[in-house]
Amino acid sequence: IIGTSFAVDIPIYIGENEFGIEQNVFILDEDDSGGVTSLQFGRTLAASLQHDGTVFQFNDDVDFQGGELIDFKVENLASAPVCDISSAGRIYYDTVEGFSYVCDGANWNQIDTIIDDLATLQVRKSSFSYPTGGFSDITFENVDIETDSNILERNDVTTDRIEINADGVYLITYSAAFNHPGSGESVVGVRVRENDSTVLSGSDGQASSHLEVLGQAVQSQIGQSFIAQLNASDYLTLQIQATSSVSSATDLVMTVTKLDGTVGQPTTETAVFDAYDSTGNDSISNIETVLNIDISRISDAAYTLESDDEVTFNKDGLYKLTGKLTIDSLNTTGAARSSIQLRFEENTTGSFIDVPGTLCQDYMREQGNGISSASCTTSWFGSFDVGDQVRLTKQMTGTTTGQTVPEGSSLMIELVRSE
Repeated sequence: IIGTSFAVDIPIYIGENEFGIEQNVFILDEDDSGGVTSLQFGRTLAASLQHDGTVFQFNDDVDFQGGELIDFKVENLASAPVCDISSAGRIYYDTVEGFSYVCDGANWNQIDTIIDDLATLQVRKSSFSYPTGGFSDITFENVDIETDSNILERNDVTTDRIEINADGVYLITYSAAFNHPGSGESVVGVRVRENDSTVLSGSDGQASSHLEVLGQAVQSQIGQSFIAQLNASDYLTLQIQATSSVSSATDLVMTVTKLDGTVGQPTTETAVFDAYDSTGNDSISNIETVLNIDISRISDAAYTLESDDEVTFNKDGLYKLTGKLTIDSLNTTGAARSSIQLRFEENTTGSFIDVPGTLCQDYMREQGNGISSASCTTSWFGSFDVGDQVRLTKQMTGTTTGQTVPEGSSLMIELVRSE
């Protein structure tokens, strides 16, 4: 067709020369009557480019032949669409959350982050006397590290509070040492509370310091490391109590780090498992037995807790594993020393075996003759495949009577790198 041709009075060719051959515009639905306008290729092939009045639609794949898709945006949605096998590979940007996601055929996976570094806060309290007569909040005069106050910060007015400004999974640690009392024994307890009401699971720590029978001064350490799911507007306080007055031997340090939503090499994934013994009656004796961990605070899909004492891996990768065993007032005979031991076992071939280099041990004496509580922590890196398992075993040595493990013993696993 040359020039202007009409189909029901609708021109489909318009050019610089209405009657020449320099036609360069092809118009469908020139009168904008609406509906779906379609440009079809082949009657049987029926490949088409359509416009429904709002957007263009292709009914077949588009191959750019290595060309660039320039100055474009992925689909913007306020909520996630359906993700199933038919939509595997689909990408959208969540305008509410501010993140982009890709469908793996079953779930939406975040593919970007808003921060480049770990959000970490470290606060410190220098020389002080431990409070007696019940738990008291500790004020922190010093802020050593505060990488992102939009995520977490110390309250500069109420200095005993650590403010949480973003939802997420947080790693919380504290550590200190205190001197012996003037006489007798002092038992120190530490805990972390959320919003001045809830004691966070796994945050309780306890240690005792005693003036030895022979007058030898004893200095004790106390510390804990645990994970908590926190929300924006929450705040944390560290509380301490002592049965009799003792002074600090080192600064009291508390560190809070947001684990999820971070970028790091070699993986941007955050897959965390954290479980503990909630019953407080798991027995320990001279016979090696498996440590009970019946309550999981956090358990990513990469892990499955089996029979309240074994963890099965559901993802190949390199992992960091940390176990902790705490004993309160171990019963011993006379002034003899006894000890507690903790180690990891792994099952990668069909049966559990000891993991070399993971044994930890701590000593105690009978109450009235020295330190009467003990705690030890062991940590290591391991490479695991889907289906592999780990567990912790406990044992005590020396002349002892029956004893139970109080709440606080725990197992924590973190994915370092997917393989």
